[in-house]
Amino acid sequence: MKKVIFCIVLLGSAVAFSSPTFSQNPNGNQNGSGNGGQGHEADYVKYKTDLGLSDAQVASWQSLDEKHKPQIKAFRSNTFIGDDDKRAQMKQLHAAKDADLKGILTSDQYAKLETIRSQQKGERGKGNH
Repeated sequence: MKKVIFCIVLLGSAVAFSSPTFSQNPNGNQNGSGNGGQGHEADYVKYKTDLGLSDAQVASWQSLDEKHKPQIKAFRSNTFIGDDDKRAQMKQLHAAKDADLKGILTSDQYAKLETIRSQQKGERGKGNH
């Protein structure tokens, strides 16, 4: 009888933790991008307008994101490294991606992007107090 109850509890826990609503962030979307579940497409449209990107630049940026996606996904799923090491490695991954991005954008576009990023970073920090 104890084995049956244990199996039921174990099965119930597995179902509860695999539910899509469990992985949602506080904004209600599941992809973590903060734009209502539209993935990065809304980001590309916004950056195209804000930075004055050409269609070729947007396509190159999307290709760059696809190139780096497996590395970032593998990194995030690695549970064998500590938080400090993860932070350091994530910075390295972002720096490599950023270096590639500099090759896509003009210097003016990249400067505008940095301004946007710092504004976004400031806005995210306001909610954490």
